Amino acid sequence: MRRNNWTKYAQVLLAAISILLVALAANAHTLAQQEWMLQIEGIPISRQLYSYFVAQALAEVERDANGVPLDMEELRTRAAAQAIAFVALNSEMHNQGISLEPYMRAMIAQRTALLWRTFGNYYTRLGIDKETVAQVQNSIAAQDRLFRALYDTNGLREVPEESLESFFYGNFAAIDGLRLPLRVIEDDGSERAMTQTERGILVDTMRAMAVEANREGGPPLFILAQEELFATTMGYAMPIGMVLRRDLDLTSADFDRVMVLNTEQVTVLELDNEVIVAHGVDMRASKEEFYYMYRAYCLRTMMLPAFEADLQLLFAQFTADENVAAIESLLNGWNFSFGFRGVAEE
Repeated sequence: MRRNNWTKYAQVLLAAISILLVALAANAHTLAQQEWMLQIEGIPISRQLYSYFVAQALAEVERDANGVPLDMEELRTRAAAQAIAFVALNSEMHNQGISLEPYMRAMIAQRTALLWRTFGNYYTRLGIDKETVAQVQNSIAAQDRLFRALYDTNGLREVPEESLESFFYGNFAAIDGLRLPLRVIEDDGSERAMTQTERGILVDTMRAMAVEANREGGPPLFILAQEELFATTMGYAMPIGMVLRRDLDLTSADFDRVMVLNTEQVTVLELDNEVIVAHGVDMRASKEEFYYMYRAYCLRTMMLPAFEADLQLLFAQFTADENVAAIESLLNGWNFSFGFRGVAEE
């Protein structure tokens, strides 16, 4: 396994110079043709691209009632940080000798087309063209590609498959049944907690349904849920298969009870805020349906903190030099009442 070289400044700088000649050639117009706003290790950031980063940064800073940032220096700092990330990610892609897969390029094209259909007028009013939007989408995809190049199969810091499986089966549980909140929706749409009497009726009804389902030759939950006796009490909810996550869908303590549900019999679990009537599902018997469906999610959940730390080390190797006069001219003419909306919704 090769040692990660993100902290080798000389190599990163050489890669940045290569990017100037190759990956960002379309954006790095000659200074005579287009005014640059920033230079990142000598790589010019065009007015269009910088405008995009400003529009993004506006969603992150405090503004007054007219949309004007309370701290213009913070706005410029955040825009510069986004420009650094843009150059650094593309540079590291070149440095690592990896590229976007065809399916990723197709997704970028689709995403760009959607954004342009939705926000095209907004971008145009900010002086941003479709090519610039596509370049940013490429950079976003590059971050995902670098993540996988580090931690996925054959990556520089490949996470063993056994570790991924252990994480998945320890933090995901599949059930087939119903989750019924211990809440009542009033006629006016408001909600309240069930009274002890209402809660007792619901739990007793669910237990009666479980008894019927577990009887030899008894009907499945899907059929029982349609019987008037049970349907009215549980609000005509229908059983479904579901995958639950520890600390997200259930508290860790409740999850521990759910993950050991019998796969052959229906069980009623009375939790603090809901009642579950279901049988467990053996996810190991259907890895394609369960494990492989959530494998990428598990990898990202496990390794994202380390990846973000790596990114900060990478970004720290790059500095931004401002074309102060050009930036102040751009911001002085910016219509903040218009230009702080839209892009953040991406």
